[in-house]
Amino acid sequence: MQRTIPVLLLSLFAAPVQSAPATAGENLRMVFDFKGLLQVPEVGAQLRQALETAMAPEARKQLKAAGIDLFRSLETVEMRGRIDSGQPDPRQMVVVVKGRFNKASANKMLASQQKTLKAKRVGRHTLWLDAQGQGMVILDNRHFLAGHEVGMRAQIKKGLKAKPLPSFLRGAHFALDLGLPKSVRNQIRQREPQNPAAEIEKVVARATITRKRDLELKAQIRCTAPAAAQGLSMMVSMGVSGMTAQAPPPIARALRSLVLRPQGKILALSLSLSESELQAITTMAQQQMPGAVPGKR
Repeated sequence: MQRTIPVLLLSLFAAPVQSAPATAGENLRMVFDFKGLLQVPEVGAQLRQALETAMAPEARKQLKAAGIDLFRSLETVEMRGRIDSGQPDPRQMVVVVKGRFNKASANKMLASQQKTLKAKRVGRHTLWLDAQGQGMVILDNRHFLAGHEVGMRAQIKKGLKAKPLPSFLRGAHFALDLGLPKSVRNQIRQREPQNPAAEIEKVVARATITRKRDLELKAQIRCTAPAAAQGLSMMVSMGVSGMTAQAPPPIARALRSLVLRPQGKILALSLSLSESELQAITTMAQQQMPGAVPGKR
């Protein structure tokens, strides 16, 4: 079996980091349950193999010097930031890693990288930064931050404590909690008055790998009014129908499994993909990549 699920989940988690707009405050949280995914039969082994293959020898050496066992130390990886009407500011995005670490060993390893990293004190903590201001800080034996100096300083000042995730998201291997402030909705409305996204207030979504290695995707979209949720449901339904008619069989089967349920202001969505469907879709995507050799997997 190919490394279908780890690649999909890692891509899902990593992609928004590059483009999510951010300013002061937070209305975006993405949580990746690394430890939980490792415990899924066979999938955990795939993820482990994918990371071990991708890890450079120098990175492996540094982790060992820091006393970090990637597959025993890490528990969750969470990205925090903000989407607002201003220009994207990736300096405010931070990644909070929770697990079990040795702060003294980790700082000692980082201190050995003085040719590329510069130390800056923030209270009782030490930021380790490269020339672009990106880096990390070991907060204690359970947490460290990664990101730009601006975002890490703000997070240290604010503290790590955050509101609990909605109950809908608990137990997911990947969770997204996104609030769209009025400023963003107004901006969308000005550009595209008929765009249903202008009526979306909040999105919570979850992805879970079952023990049968199926992928379950669920989301709840809260709109400004019940009529907006109904309109969004109709738009999605028509769009999916059009895509299904033209899509290759693996994607068409996946789209047909989408279930839409408008409930007052909430539009609930669910989609379930079997392992074979995931593998077929991933293989097809790989074959369409630039430079792919037809017939090779």
